[in-house]
Amino acid sequence: MITHAGSSSQKHTSSNRKNHYIFAPAAAEGKPVGTVFVIGSPDLLAPYTRQMVLNPFRGYSADERRIFDRSVQETMKEFSLIDGAFIVSSDGLIETAGTYLNPPSSAGDLPRGLGARHHAAAGLTACTPSTAVTVSESTGTVTVFQNGRIFTEIEAPRRIGTTTRKSEAFFADTLAEQTPAGPEDLPQS
Repeated sequence: MITHAGSSSQKHTSSNRKNHYIFAPAAAEGKPVGTVFVIGSPDLLAPYTRQMVLNPFRGYSADERRIFDRSVQETMKEFSLIDGAFIVSSDGLIETAGTYLNPPSSAGDLPRGLGARHHAAAGLTACTPSTAVTVSESTGTVTVFQNGRIFTEIEAPRRIGTTTRKSEAFFADTLAEQTPAGPEDLPQS
């Protein structure tokens, strides 16, 4: 059972690391994806959420909605392309996808650069006994929120051999500085 207090939150965080590696690199068809999971009591979360689309998990048995089931994870990748959050019960069952989060207020002091998904996740955990896990579409970073604050962040692993515009510019500048202009610039032996 996934719970939200004491040392069990460490289990919760490590469990969601698995989802980080599922979601951060790519969703369906290799496209980056951002999403949010809110783990808690669906009844306590209900006043602050509403379905934006028909709930794709409604009517399925518990066995067909377990978050750690490989086939469910593939389905989650597809549904992560839908705007909105996944609501997951404390025992690891996906209750909804495509859910709008509407906490009574946003959380206070979040770092600059975090978007609406992160603010909604922080705000919801401030007013309910829940944990929210966001995956940034732009960076792949997973942020875990509890009590309206960042509990931990897990940066997406970089793939060896990939570069960013910044790293390309850095290496281009570094190479330009270190490359001799001609034979006369080579050290004489």
